[in-house]
Amino acid sequence: MTGRPLLFDSSVYIGIIRGDIEWNVIAIPMRAARVRLASVVAFELLVGARTAADRQDLAAMIQRSEQSGWTITPGLRDWTTAADIVAWYTRRHGRIETRDHLADVLLVVCAGQVRGEIVTTNVRDLTRWARAARRFDLDVRVSSPG
Repeated sequence: MTGRPLLFDSSVYIGIIRGDIEWNVIAIPMRAARVRLASVVAFELLVGARTAADRQDLAAMIQRSEQSGWTITPGLRDWTTAADIVAWYTRRHGRIETRDHLADVLLVVCAGQVRGEIVTTNVRDLTRWARAARRFDLDVRVSSPG
């Protein structure tokens, strides 16, 4: 495997489903075994699935990722790191609604487990959290698809 592991944010999967993003954005690095699926992204996708068929397709994708050993799930240490990141950010920038940022922060922490790169259409917000995570020794990059 060359390059950092890639974690695709739910915004990229949704963009592919809607036809706004080319499937090859994920397919090419998937063939190179670089793609990791964060459980927080799987959660977001399943919550947003509109039909039973969509849920079945997502469940199959999640199962393949899990069987391949390509899933990343936050453990207790990751949750406490996420709490430290949010607390630091709040002290520095003022109060935020944690629930509005929790998925992004957990995705950053998951990417930090493997020194990964998050691919997202929400570069600004994920970059903000990746920068904050550096204060906690997490090496995470953020990029846009394509």
